Amino acid sequence: MGYNPCREVIMVAEVAIDFPKAFYCSVYEDRERMFKHVPFTLEEMLVSAVTAGDAGGAVFMLDQIAKSGEKSVLSYEPLRSAKNSMICSVTILTRAAIRAGISANEAFSLSDAVIQHIETLNNKDKVLRHEKSIVLQFVSLVNKSKLSEYSPAVGRAVHYIESRLQQKLKLSDIATYAQVNANYLCEVFKREVGEGMSTYISRRKIQESACFVKNRSYKLLDQTLHVRTN
Repeated sequence: MGYNPCREVIMVAEVAIDFPKAFYCSVYEDRERMFKHVPFTLEEMLVSAVTAGDAGGAVFMLDQIAKSGEKSVLSYEPLRSAKNSMICSVTILTRAAIRAGISANEAFSLSDAVIQHIETLNNKDKVLRHEKSIVLQFVSLVNKSKLSEYSPAVGRAVHYIESRLQQKLKLSDIATYAQVNANYLCEVFKREVGEGMSTYISRRKIQESACFVKNRSYKLLDQTLHVRTN
């Protein structure tokens, strides 16, 4: 029989679907204990918050993820499983930072340092509690890069706005924090950011609200599906 390239493709496909036995065991065990993995939608929203440099939104999504289910079992040893889970999170956050414009070298350097620290922790609970700090480190890296594009006054103004999106913002308060005259701040803000301050604030508030509405809608849908399947 001569060489058949189509047969080779079929053979490759057959190998590709030969899943390890642990896969089937994991699926069975998850069904037995009614385990649910973290919804991908929530993970995407966390990534979006980190990419936007939104510390409040990132922490909020992290809390929602924690409430959505248990951590996956990535090792039969609890401490190792927790560390592996955190390392997976670091991998996702690193890619989010790079998408936000952080250089790959800088993002991976933070990733390496964070993972090395994770490996020094000797308690499962300490590892899991460290996740919030990890997320905020990546958010800080994103914001540091964004703020470096602006003059000190505008950088301070952007930081003030981003950290208080859930509050009523006043130009006088922003100008005081930025340490410049309000009229001057409005002028340089529009020149450097590319849109007026009020427009920027409105846009970011809408984005923040959309994130929360999307999450609430997802939770309601999840509850509806849960009721229907019981």
